[in-house]
Amino acid sequence: MSPSGKTNDPPQKTQQIHEKKTKKTSPPSIAGPANNPNNSETHGHNKKQNSKCKWEPLTFFTMLLVIVGSIQAVTMWHTVSDSRKTQRAFVYASKFNYRLAGDMLIIQPIWENSGTTPTRRMINSVSKKIFENNESIDNFTFPDLDENGNPRKDTSGAIPVYIGPKGSVYGGSVGIPIKYAEAASKRQCRIFVYGWTEYDDVFSWTKRHRTEFCREIILTNFEKITTNTFNIGYMDVFWKYHNCSDDECK
Repeated sequence: MSPSGKTNDPPQKTQQIHEKKTKKTSPPSIAGPANNPNNSETHGHNKKQNSKCKWEPLTFFTMLLVIVGSIQAVTMWHTVSDSRKTQRAFVYASKFNYRLAGDMLIIQPIWENSGTTPTRRMINSVSKKIFENNESIDNFTFPDLDENGNPRKDTSGAIPVYIGPKGSVYGGSVGIPIKYAEAASKRQCRIFVYGWTEYDDVFSWTKRHRTEFCREIILTNFEKITTNTFNIGYMDVFWKYHNCSDDECK
């Protein structure tokens, strides 16, 4: 007890109450990035997802460009290829020329180039075969024949020619004796004119071309007017073999 007769308990109680009031309670700890042990793995996973999200559109766009480019390249290649097919030289026997020279009926095929580019290194060969009476044609192989009717061993007898764009030229000629022409008009013999040509075009990527023809010459009329003048009616008919071009020729 103090000299004044008062105790010191109330001040102590007040101080204790004050301390309790002023004492702050620490907030509960919240697990943040630094306190989360799985944060490193989660962050890495999110990074991969973000990277994947960024790369998927870019990969798709790149693949799309490749596909579109490939389609354009193929389309362009076909366009160029088709254009060259129409431009390249294409040679065929379009018709025949008939004329009299002495006691011979001269027959010449006319080679025509339907392309818009010229031929290169073109050669051609023309032969004839006369089948008398009932001579069979079934086993005849239509070989290259010389002027005497003997088979040639190679193409050394072929004649070189040249045809410009959309042009034509006479091929090799064959002579039919007048007596056989008269006999053919009476159906006493059959006359065949056949041949081939080989040539290159101006495009380096193409292979050498070949065209073959085989016609039966049918004389519907062969009337002698004067010594050297005849009234001739004729037509040429495709035979069942040796009318072909390129890969069709075997």
